[in-house]
Amino acid sequence: MADSKADAPFVFEGSVKSVSDSNVSAVPADERTAVVQVDHVRHAPRALAGFAGKEITLRMAPNEKLAAGDKAIFFTDSLVFADRLAVQSMGHDPLVATEAKAALAGASPVVQQLRRRIDQAQAVVSGQVTEVRPDTPGSVKAMTATGPAMPAGRISEHAPFWHEAVIDVSGVHKGPKQKKVVVRFPTSTDVKWRKAPRFKKGQKGIWLLHSGSPAPAEAKSPAAMLKAAAAPLAAGFYTALDPNDFHPATEASVVQAMLPVPASTPKKSAAKAVAAKKPALKKAAKPAAKTPGKKRRS
Repeated sequence: MADSKADAPFVFEGSVKSVSDSNVSAVPADERTAVVQVDHVRHAPRALAGFAGKEITLRMAPNEKLAAGDKAIFFTDSLVFADRLAVQSMGHDPLVATEAKAALAGASPVVQQLRRRIDQAQAVVSGQVTEVRPDTPGSVKAMTATGPAMPAGRISEHAPFWHEAVIDVSGVHKGPKQKKVVVRFPTSTDVKWRKAPRFKKGQKGIWLLHSGSPAPAEAKSPAAMLKAAAAPLAAGFYTALDPNDFHPATEASVVQAMLPVPASTPKKSAAKAVAAKKPALKKAAKPAAKTPGKKRRS
């Protein structure tokens, strides 16, 4: 538990909806509780990054006073994280208009990074790892004859030593519909790969999947190096090299809350309605086609 505002792991701008109230059964309402809407997340651990727009229960710090309608910057630590969230307040600061604008201009880096990876991902899937294996010889065009796929150029101490995680897909949240995906991940302990997620059989969660794309040879930034390493991967394989690219099943709702809402397809519905009417129109036209002509006079 954090000891002061400076150590608070969950910092957000919020609006007090009601005092002496609670929406978490494990935290009974009393004079020290309040229901607060999270208007904007300033700083948060990954598991709490998706609570913007939701109402949570806040237990006030000693001598802290709040009233319905108050807007403030809250410094908190998680208290109960179940069907709903309850937090322990370390204190709050009044929110003025200039601070609000500044916060929106520089949103939480945690949220920004996760949103960026979601936007960049070619696919977002939920599922379970059913198999982990060393990469298969011949499955990647640029693979060396003796072992794992390597970045273009000379063999170096930064070799990733690729392995493959075969994932049975239970849900597709972005990208093409598919029942299985293969995710290549590095097993090297080199500093270059130390932040990349590793996977094991039976692991469940949600993956942000990326396909390899070549990077300029002269580029030497960490991001460029990761792209260059992923470049040899053949079609049908993905990578998940950033810490934000995998979330355990307990955090899947955070990622899903940030996914774009699928656009509705009214045109398809209209087309189906027209198709349903066509047989009736044809039936109505048949009697008109058999109308007998006038008889000739004898």
